[in-house]
Amino acid sequence: MGQLLTAEPDRARVIVFWSLECSYCQEELQWLAGRDGSEAEVVLVATDPVTSAEAVSTRLRKYGFEPARHWIFAEAFVERLRYDVDPGWGGELPRTYLVAAGEEPIGVSGRLDRERFDAWLQSVTGD
Repeated sequence: MGQLLTAEPDRARVIVFWSLECSYCQEELQWLAGRDGSEAEVVLVATDPVTSAEAVSTRLRKYGFEPARHWIFAEAFVERLRYDVDPGWGGELPRTYLVAAGEEPIGVSGRLDRERFDAWLQSVTGD
């Protein structure tokens, strides 16, 4: 997971941890699906159990994401996985990381403020 929190030198990365049962997560997915996608790589990580993989894939297809390009927690002890990603993350969802080359990832819990996101994206891409 650690490599997810580093960006390629030429492209920003947005990592969203989400769940099928999280209503704010669904809003976030819809919003991200409606964006161009060329400005930043979007990586989605479902925190649902691996037994929910089919439902996760169905949901991602519904929003227009290619399920094969995204991840799902595959371990029952999710607390350890969360800690491996970010020791300060308590498991609240959605959890978004804004990652730019050469910068520390910015972790955001809850709804992602659209204006803050656009300002961050502009600052790292120059667009």
